[in-house]
Amino acid sequence: MKLHQILLSMATLAVLLTTPAKTQAADFDWAIDLNQRADANPTLYGSQLAVRFGTVDTKVHDIIRRLDKPADAYMILRLSEMTSRSPEYIIREYHSKKYQG
Repeated sequence: MKLHQILLSMATLAVLLTTPAKTQAADFDWAIDLNQRADANPTLYGSQLAVRFGTVDTKVHDIIRRLDKPADAYMILRLSEMTSRSPEYIIREYHSKKYQG
């Protein structure tokens, strides 16, 4: 019985240690896709974000220019929508805490 518990614990630990890396990488496949779409047609990408978030193209393109990757613009706008904070506030927080983990 004790050996069975040890083996089960070891198997569980092995699954826990190997699964997060695979699922974590898959969690952000959408960001890679957004960046590729934005690189292929930046104007269309900005327009689609503007429609999705109910704002004007110029504001979205300004946000995109202020960030490292186009997918970050989606995250900024989505966080702004979720928190009822301005995109400018979210960008300031993003830049001030970017390297804190």
